[in-house]
Amino acid sequence: MIYLLLSILFSSGLFVIFKFFGIFKIDVLKAIVVNYIIAFILGFFFSESTFSILEVPYQPWFLGSIILGILFVSIFFVMAMTSQKMVFQ
Repeated sequence: MIYLLLSILFSSGLFVIFKFFGIFKIDVLKAIVVNYIIAFILGFFFSESTFSILEVPYQPWFLGSIILGILFVSIFFVMAMTSQKMVFQ
């Protein structure tokens, strides 16, 4: 039950944050891409397993991760556009 509540809380929080992007005239696509770049860098440096970044493109899961990343960016962009165009009454 706690995971459902946290999911609702964070999803609602994303819409509020994206609404502020529109208010403060922040380019949404650039912010999302920068977020993913920073997440990649932090994930790479804080990973407990050792691997070479040059090995990653040859892994069997690489193509799926690229597709999933594109889907995530697209979904977040649509969420941002939706929250900015919503009118609260």
